[in-house]
Amino acid sequence: KAAHVVKDYKAAKTFYTFCEQTAAKIDSEPKLALAVESLIELMWDQKDFDGVIQKAAKLMDAAPESKEMESVRFIAVEKMIQALARKGDTDKALALADQFY
Repeated sequence: KAAHVVKDYKAAKTFYTFCEQTAAKIDSEPKLALAVESLIELMWDQKDFDGVIQKAAKLMDAAPESKEMESVRFIAVEKMIQALARKGDTDKALALADQFY
């Protein structure tokens, strides 16, 4: 998290990706939720809107149904809608907002 705060984005992405992979291996949904949420926030801070959309879409398709993952899914959908709007795909953003809200 410190690398993210001091804007060492490469180190932060490496760390969050490692955390995501490790949490998936040990089947820890709270840790996986935290890692995915952190990755989405990192991509958002980097203005990598395509990355936000891809990670959020992957999460929406494959996320297990648990309390932790459901809260992260909500955040991911919100960021996905915002990223689509920031990229100029307002029609897709509005359609997605209508679908989920």
